[in-house]
Amino acid sequence: MNKFFAVSAGAALLLVLQGTAWAEEPPPPGGEKEHHGMMEKADANKDGKVSYDEFKAFHETKMQEHFKKEDLNGDGFLDKDEVKKAREMHRKERKERREERREKRDGKPE
Repeated sequence: MNKFFAVSAGAALLLVLQGTAWAEEPPPPGGEKEHHGMMEKADANKDGKVSYDEFKAFHETKMQEHFKKEDLNGDGFLDKDEVKKAREMHRKERKERREERREKRDGKPE
């Protein structure tokens, strides 16, 4: 039972962190503005619709990728220090991407 709650809490944390990262990233230029093309990516059989199983598989893959990014030491667990360090690292990466976009747009560094 405790393992279930730990996994549920970890999944919720990953979704919140991923949602925060998506919220800070603008949509790709000329791309799908809603959900960053999630429909096309999740539609495994390319029938123009996303079933629950496709939706679940797509998000499971995303959660696994995100967990691996957060699990800095690769031990299969997240601890507070790891999450804090990973969050700081992701913030720095997002800031660098924003600055690169500004430089491209304005033609000068800030």
